[in-house]
Amino acid sequence: MLEKQEVIIRQPAERTVCDGKERVCTFCDILSYEPTHIEEIALGSLFFVSQHAENNEESSSLINLINSTLKRTFYAKPQLGTLESLKTSLKETNKLISEFLRQRGATLDNNLFYFLLVVKGQTMHLTASGQNLAWLYRRKLINLGDSMAPPPEQQSAEKFFQSLVSGELEDGDKIILSTPALSKLVDEEGIKQLLKGKELVASAEKINQLVREAAQANPLAVLLLRYFQKEKIVSPKQNGDKEYITPPIRLDEVLR
Repeated sequence: MLEKQEVIIRQPAERTVCDGKERVCTFCDILSYEPTHIEEIALGSLFFVSQHAENNEESSSLINLINSTLKRTFYAKPQLGTLESLKTSLKETNKLISEFLRQRGATLDNNLFYFLLVVKGQTMHLTASGQNLAWLYRRKLINLGDSMAPPPEQQSAEKFFQSLVSGELEDGDKIILSTPALSKLVDEEGIKQLLKGKELVASAEKINQLVREAAQANPLAVLLLRYFQKEKIVSPKQNGDKEYITPPIRLDEVLR
């Protein structure tokens, strides 16, 4: 099961410094989809975190189009299973992004940052593109994004999503997915302290406090998740000790 907290800071469109460049910025979005239909439940839940470096109608249109395409194609053929459905969905979305930009004579120019997280039971799959922040806390801080997102100069529409990080979650694991502005508020040790606490609501409030205290608050989208195991139902005839699901511990497989 998952506990969730979101932090979204949106600003009116105005010229400010975004990632070292003066421009109109920024459109941020977080979308969570936790299905109720039995066939969709079998594939898992979807979590989207995105940012476009310009705050205009085209930015929101592109991100909404990516969100809807990923969701529609992911759940289109449940018989494929979670991983194959995800791969198919990412390939279709890459084609869509390329076509969207071609029709408008536009390029990515490292303007679009995106996360997609899929959680099915204890298994997670994470893909990203752009300069995002992805961390997991499990007794220590693990950087999930190092080998996943291409460098800005290598980002392309045709291969916007290039790789996946997959693994098994443990009871108490915490994940933070954030757009780049969080790095201006807190360093790696600060991320660790945010995730060490038991309550996600306290972590979210700390991020809001950092935003309030910042000299200049850039638009920001942060998704915080905590995985916890569901206690098994124990029959009165069984041993009185409570039983818990015991997951595997690997979280290092990189799919190319």
